[in-house]
Amino acid sequence: MDMPPLPDEESVLTKQTDRLATLEFENAQLKMRIAALEARLPQPEKPLAMADLKVVGYQRPTLSLPEADWMPSQDELKSLARIVHKTYPDLVDFNQDWLRQFRIGMLALGHFGRTPEPNRKSWGVWIGEWLTDHRHFDGLGRGPLMSAIAASGICFTGFAENDPLRGVLPAAAISRPNTGSPPDRSGWKRVLAENRLVGEVGTASPAPGQSRWDNPRAHVELLPEIDRLKGL
Repeated sequence: MDMPPLPDEESVLTKQTDRLATLEFENAQLKMRIAALEARLPQPEKPLAMADLKVVGYQRPTLSLPEADWMPSQDELKSLARIVHKTYPDLVDFNQDWLRQFRIGMLALGHFGRTPEPNRKSWGVWIGEWLTDHRHFDGLGRGPLMSAIAASGICFTGFAENDPLRGVLPAAAISRPNTGSPPDRSGWKRVLAENRLVGEVGTASPAPGQSRWDNPRAHVELLPEIDRLKGL
């Protein structure tokens, strides 16, 4: 029986080389397809870092710290409060919450403009807006705010307890931030140095018999001060 002829070595090597080239081409095509499929897959979630966070909508402003170099220290705040208390004892309440609000009031006033004379404009509303914008949501009471105005060396009038009965309303030489004259952030130092309220100015009281500011038909006669402790 005749045996088939054996293939020559050159023919075998040629076929093997062609097969390897085909496999390599198919392998490259598969890698390209896999890469294209992987690119279409959603990326795995990664933990968020602070750099990834973005504020949408309301932009939080840069907060000024109460420890700014122009702010009075804790001991200086207490000394300023004592000076205010000597003239307006009804405005000052010596406790930690009052002192905290007093500090915030001093901080806020350092960002408000000044006017030549006291005015009755909506400076209370402006300060309320500033507090909200700067995340001081605890509020600022009448006493700490008016004490801060008096202690800052700002011109003011009508802060006495019985002034409204005489038709004199509180007024302060304050304007909105970035309006009016630049604030004098060192005014409280003069108050401390002179140990008195340097910004108080007089305002003429209504003429005798003139109507009160809050009721055009009212007539008020001021009574002499009475010592309520007598006779007790």
